[in-house]
Parts: sequence; C-alpha cells; structure tokens
Amino acid sequence: MRKLFIVLIAVLLANATVFAQKTVAKEDVLKNYLSDFEKNYPDVKDVKWVMYDSLNYEATFTSDDVLQKVLYSNKGTEKRWYVEPMYTPKAIKDTLANSYAGYKIKDVCIVELRGKMTYQVRIYKKGGLFGRKQKDPKQLNFETNGKFIDVISL
Repeated sequence: MRKLFIVLIAVLLANATVFAQKTVAKEDVLKNYLSDFEKNYPDVKDVKWVMYDSLNYEATFTSDDVLQKVLYSNKGTEKRWYVEPMYTPKAIKDTLANSYAGYKIKDVCIVELRGKMTYQVRIYKKGGLFGRKQKDPKQLNFETNGKFIDVISL
C-alpha cells in the first residue's frame, strides 16, 4: 500500500510539472519582457506567450518563415532560431555521422545567450514496437564553426 501511495504521489508531481507551463495573453506578460520583445520584434504580430513561472516567459513566433523562440528570465534572454538540418555546418554533420550513427535529428536551432551563439542539435533513436517512440534523447552543443562543445542526455 505504501508503494502504491509513493507511485501515486510521483505521478501527480510529474503531471504538475508538465502542466506548470501556461499560455498567457500578452497583457499578462511582465512589462519589461513585453517592452523588450516589442522593441526587438516590432513587425511580429502573431506571438504565443507561455509562462513557466512568475519570472520565466517564452515567446514563440515565425518571422521570415523561420520558427523562433525568445525565452525571458531573471538570468537573461535566450533567443532561438530553428533551422533545417541541411543548413548546419559540415563539421556538425560529420560529428553526427561519425559519433551518433543510428540517431535521428529531432531539431536544430541556433541559440544566442549572453552574446554568444551556438548550435543545439537534439537527436534520438527510434524505438518501440512501431519505431514511434524516441529513445536515448540527447542535446549536442556546438560552436557556430561546428566545433563540438558537449552533449547532454535528456
């Protein structure tokens, strides 16, 4: 019975974490974040705002046919541009082919944080009965010239 209770609590906590993000109207975004966004992206009209907690917000939008995200927090602003894998530097493609054969690319983005730009490549292996499940997900980080920085298991 005690194990069942512990499992139930774990499931409830996991669900609470998943639902911790909440779509909000732009009027509910912190004024300094909204002001910064409107100053840097004056022509963007269709923006989806998500609040993770009282200090962390994310703006998702498309500009010039490129999916972009801007994450605002008390630690700084992070910008992401999602790009097609074919536009990544050859050194990144070589690393994927040589060290991560059998992995599929989930997405590639260019990230700007504190004035430094990097590539983030999220990869996974197909698994499950019909190959629909993503196994062993990883995030690989590269400098803009394609030099490998590190890998994070997700």
